Amino acid sequence: LFDLIRHVDVPVHASRDAYSKTYRRLSETIPGIFAMHWPNGTPCVHAELYLLDIAGSRKSRELEGGSLKAEAVGISHLLRYCWRVQKNPWDLMEEDFYEFQFQLQCEMRDGNPLARARNNNTVLAIIDICIAFFEWLQTNLVLDHKIVGTREINPQIRLVEKSYVDHRGRRRTKLTYPKGPANDTPDPKGPMPTAIRNQLWDGIAVLSDPSRMGKQYLRRFPDDD
Repeated sequence: LFDLIRHVDVPVHASRDAYSKTYRRLSETIPGIFAMHWPNGTPCVHAELYLLDIAGSRKSRELEGGSLKAEAVGISHLLRYCWRVQKNPWDLMEEDFYEFQFQLQCEMRDGNPLARARNNNTVLAIIDICIAFFEWLQTNLVLDHKIVGTREINPQIRLVEKSYVDHRGRRRTKLTYPKGPANDTPDPKGPMPTAIRNQLWDGIAVLSDPSRMGKQYLRRFPDDD
């Protein structure tokens, strides 16, 4: 439910010229941004504004979208569910969100009814993306809804605080959905395929070929063999 649009000029600042009494716009070019839409093709402006707002804190690449694409993928699952139940994202209640994440867990791969479409870790990542989207909505656009939060604010979808250790070893807390699935144990990484290993050795052989090296570089070494 999204399309990657490359090289987007986004206004970031406006300054007023006191002499001419006109405004001058300053803009920057984002390598890629995503246009979100509902299953019937209608644009989802709320999701597009959210992705545009967080684009500066995510890696946006013109070829595949970068880490911003993961956000678009997660939100597209939510939009597809909202379309099926005929509700806006900010109207979802506790039972709706539980059904949403349960369907993510139970969905099977196309053409393989014995394999899940995604593991629990992927489901949890999608839930986190949706929670961040909900928090942005209730802070910026849908101010009359308490979509997510702790019990104290009586939200539509109740979250709990969970402590974790970040990549720098610092202990932090974040709001999480308590009814999500348990983490899966990561699959062990297998050995490097022989074909890939041979390609690396071939590349090393090509780079070490004296005929490809400059004369100035070769003079640094004795010409023994």
